[in-house]
Amino acid sequence: MIAKFCSAKAKPRVMANYLLNNRVDDNTAQCIYGDKDIWLNKMNKFKANHPYLSFVYAFSDNDSTKLTSEIEQNVIKQFLDVYCPGIDHKYLNVLAVKHTDKGNNEIHILLSNMRYDSNKIVRFSPSHKGEYLKKLQLLQKKINSQYGFENPNDIKQTNTFIDTFKMLKTNKERLNSLTTLIEEKVADNEIGSRDEIIKYLKQLGL
Repeated sequence: MIAKFCSAKAKPRVMANYLLNNRVDDNTAQCIYGDKDIWLNKMNKFKANHPYLSFVYAFSDNDSTKLTSEIEQNVIKQFLDVYCPGIDHKYLNVLAVKHTDKGNNEIHILLSNMRYDSNKIVRFSPSHKGEYLKKLQLLQKKINSQYGFENPNDIKQTNTFIDTFKMLKTNKERLNSLTTLIEEKVADNEIGSRDEIIKYLKQLGL
């Protein structure tokens, strides 16, 4: 599973209607959190240049077979806990839609920038490149680890590494390449012991 920000430039009604369009009749679009009419009603009363944020969780074909309603709700709950800490979820205006029309599953989340206990604007995500992007990446790793989901970025990195490794001619070049890779994994807190290094190298087929 990979999590990412999406463009939130469209008007709320346009975005909601896009997510829940004719695909609803085809059973390839389903509202799994919140209510479209309620979400739109609140958004119509909220005047701001950027009234909502848009996110998507994209699951691989293999991950999609593992998804259950319970997991979907837990993924949304963890997302709200991370992005809206200390705010009761009932005071948030959230719409989550699951799409299956591409074969795999995607969960789109629309989050209003208004908290409805105080009617105050909250900038849940001040920068795509700052603290909140890092939160999204860490949450992605946590959920993938929790449910055994695949990380497409890791798969791509692994395939690229193996292809490059095969082209190296000397043991010194191979050792330097492995050292760099392992140091990156340690820095990202993905490897923390000798046993985990050995396990990771075996997964690479080395």
